[in-house]
Amino acid sequence: MIKLLLFFICSFFLFGGVANRADADVIFLPLSGSSNHKFSSPYTGQFQAINGNYFDVSEYYSSSSLELSFNGLILWDARNNVKISVPWNFDYGYESDLFETSPVLQLGMSINLLNQNKSITLGVTNLLTLGGHISETPCVDSLSREFHCGTGLPWVDKPKPVKNDLMTLIIRYRIKF
Repeated sequence: MIKLLLFFICSFFLFGGVANRADADVIFLPLSGSSNHKFSSPYTGQFQAINGNYFDVSEYYSSSSLELSFNGLILWDARNNVKISVPWNFDYGYESDLFETSPVLQLGMSINLLNQNKSITLGVTNLLTLGGHISETPCVDSLSREFHCGTGLPWVDKPKPVKNDLMTLIIRYRIKF
């Protein structure tokens, strides 16, 4: 249910919220979309065990649901010399037998201050992340020991899942000649 709600909210921004500059001070711009999951990096399920045996359990990591991601930008002319932009990313999540990521909405913010021929921009990407929880399920060997099927490591030594949530600071100063 939460997945569908997030999907419809972001669809509004992508398709229903586009306005041209003459109509509004706030502009919703879709930038790109894809039928791929981009927020996290599910494992391939292929690994070589400590004893040298090669294992391929990729069927447990292949996606079993819709993969969808898109991003855009919200622009707002707050005042004559102040422009605010909010970059956003939405990912519908990922579902497989052993790896799941919940839907995620990421928001950034930047402020552009203009003064005649100079401007300064201060911003942060991925300032706010809503959702994006990752859950994994261990595999069990013939001796009832839990291990990570994506890497072959014991479950207690499993790596932390990789997320695309790096926060980046933006500082830009421009002079026009």
